[in-house]
This record gives sequence, structure tokens and C-alpha cells, in this order.
Amino acid sequence: MFFVSKDTVRVISELRMNAVASFKSEALLVTDKKINLIYGLNGTGKTIISNYLHNSDNPQFVQCRKTLELSDSILVYNQTFIQENFYDSDSLKGIFTLSKENKTAEEKIAKATTSLASLEGKLKRKSEEKQQVSEEFETQKREAVDEVWKIKTTYEKDSVLEDCLDNLKKRKPLFEYLCKITKPESQPEKTIQGLREEMDALKGESAQEQPSLPSLNFPAQEIERNSIFNESIVGNTDSQVAKLIDKLGNADWVRKGIEYLPKHVDENGQPCPFCQKNTITSKFVDSVKNYFDATYKKQIDTLEEIRKSYIEARYAIPRDISIYKNHQFAEKRVAALTEKHQELTELLVGNISYIKQKIEHPKLPQALKSSVEALAAFNNEIKAINTEIEAYNAQLKDRDSNLNTLKGSSGKGVLWCYFQIETGIVADSRIW
Repeated sequence: MFFVSKDTVRVISELRMNAVASFKSEALLVTDKKINLIYGLNGTGKTIISNYLHNSDNPQFVQCRKTLELSDSILVYNQTFIQENFYDSDSLKGIFTLSKENKTAEEKIAKATTSLASLEGKLKRKSEEKQQVSEEFETQKREAVDEVWKIKTTYEKDSVLEDCLDNLKKRKPLFEYLCKITKPESQPEKTIQGLREEMDALKGESAQEQPSLPSLNFPAQEIERNSIFNESIVGNTDSQVAKLIDKLGNADWVRKGIEYLPKHVDENGQPCPFCQKNTITSKFVDSVKNYFDATYKKQIDTLEEIRKSYIEARYAIPRDISIYKNHQFAEKRVAALTEKHQELTELLVGNISYIKQKIEHPKLPQALKSSVEALAAFNNEIKAINTEIEAYNAQLKDRDSNLNTLKGSSGKGVLWCYFQIETGIVADSRIW
């Protein structure tokens, strides 16, 4: 490299390089020459000196110094100057643009051109993707139109629902109509089949007011709460045989055996069938009969009357409940009616058995089961059926209006079926 001073006055009189690139220690150049030539092998520091003179404010030259004779600016032509001021176009080899400003503009243009090419590539890919999505959408739409039309042809044959689908005679108008209306917020509670049955019930000769079903009544429920079943019924404790009977605990057996005693016993007595001795005397017979006194007999008679009344009340509950199960509004409750009736019947039969046990063993407490809940459970099923009957009878009173309402509900049901197929297609179409 070389540097030249202006006119006859040297520009640089002294140059110090230190702590940069190959200058590990300070190197000093003092000159009084107008033209100075610096040469050397690669890496000796020629380029770093030219870079220092080109931009001495660079932080890497903080320990370098130069002494100037004049305040004129220093012009440097080196590789850095070339990179900053010359732009070599890739498309036009050998053609250069001079000036730093022009180079910057050319670089921006090149960058923008590259970016434009990238964006055009992305746009092309997006267009291809859009085309693919559009084709898929059209395929799905055709399939949806066909499926919607199947629903139409299914229900248009139904005379009950024909009014719901009127004026929709072609595939595309039907589908376009569905795309414009609002989808039902939720699935209708009643099925189309259920609505059809309701509409059938309101039309024709069979559409007549229905009587309510009677509830079951069991008047013997008070018997189940009778305190006598919790009492211990015993004989006359003043009888001579009372202690013996109580000790043996066989009062029930003794009471049944009284009927086998001879009606007339003389003073000599009758032989015992077990020991064959004349132990059965009139005094013994009187003592046994005295044990089962009037109070005891009255309580036993009361139990017998209770048993009779309870059995009569039980037979007031019908064994055959066909009158309930065969009713047109009881179809969904046949199983429940059968189950509740069986539970009630078994409970009543069980209580009859408990009463019999109390009569046979009056000393032992024998509580009955309450039939209140079982009876109420059966009657609740009847109540539910009667509610449907009442609603039906009310509909009959305003038949025409209710038929129109059912047709509207049927239309919503059909629309719900449509939207299960059509919703996804409509959602996709709105993207475009």
C-alpha cells in the first residue's frame, strides 16, 4: 500500500499502530515524505493500516494514533471501500454500480425480488391447496345433497308428515333452503315416530276420549298397625296348670289338645293316652280350660276376625291387571305395572301368613309389614298413565290446533335429521 500527501505538504507525519491484528506491540512510522510506500508479506498489517486510516473511530483502533499536518479528510481506496461502494449484479456479470447509496438500493431490490419469488411460490401452493379443498368440498356437498334427499323421500311417503315437507320437490332447492334456516338448538325430545303416533291418535274413528284408570284401594292398612301383633297373649296365670304350661312353653299345643279331651269325666278319671294312668280327672280338665279364659279367647277371636278381614281386603286387589296393562297409554309401563303389582301381592300374602302364625303362637310378637309404599308405587304408575290420558283428552278438545302443532314439531324433527348431515357442509361453505 502507499499513501500520498496533498500538494507539497505532507498530510501524515506520524502513525502509531498498537494492540490490533498483527500489531501485538506498538509500531511507529515517522515520515517527512509526500509519498510513502508500505509493502510486506500477507498478514504483516498493510490492510489493517488502510482500515485504520479509512475509519479511525472504530473501537478496535483505540490504542492507535496518527499525527496530521492538515485537517483535510483522508481518502482510502481498499477492499472495504469497494464493498461499500460497488454493487456487482449477479444477472449482469462485469457491470458495476458505483456509490454507496446505489449499492444499498440495488441490494434492497435484490432482497425484495427474492422475497417476491418466495411469496409467489407460497401463493401458488395456497392456490393449489384451495383448489384441492374446493374439490373435496364439492364432493362432500354432492354426497350431502343425496343424503338429504334420502330423508325427504323417506318421509314424503308418510301421509301424516307430508305437510312438513311440502313445496320442496327438488334436491338442490331443498339443500339450499336448509342452508339458510337456523339449526334447532337441541335435539327434539320427541322422536318422529312418537310424533307420528300422536298424530295418528288424533285422527280417524279411533280418536275418542279415554276414561281414566282407577287407582287401587286397600282398606285393611289399619290392621297392619294394630298393636295386638306386638302383644304377648298368654292364659290365666291363676290356673293351677299355669306355671307348668309357662315352664314347658307349650300353651299353643295344650290349647289345640283341649278338643281331644273327653266331654264327660267322672271322679275316677280317664286314662292318659301316654302313661295309661287315670290322670285325666274333671279337676284337671277344668284347670286346663280355666287357663284359656275368656280374655284369652277374646284376643284369639279378635285375631281370627282380623285375619278374615285382611283376607277379604286382599282379594279386593285384582289378581289380573289386564285392564291396566292392555290400555293404549300403558304400553310403556307394562313391565313396571307387573312388577309393582307382584310386589304388593307378595307383601299382602306374607302378612296373611304372619297373622296365621300369630294365631297359632299368640305369645310371640309378630309385626306385619306396611303396604303403604307398595300400594303407592303401583298407584303412581296409574297416575302417570292417567296424566297421559288427560293430556290426550285435552288435545282432542282442540284437535285441529294440536294437529298443526304436532306437524310443526314433526318438521323440527325432520330438520334435525337433515342437519346431522348438512351442518358440516354448511360450516365449510361459509369459509369461502
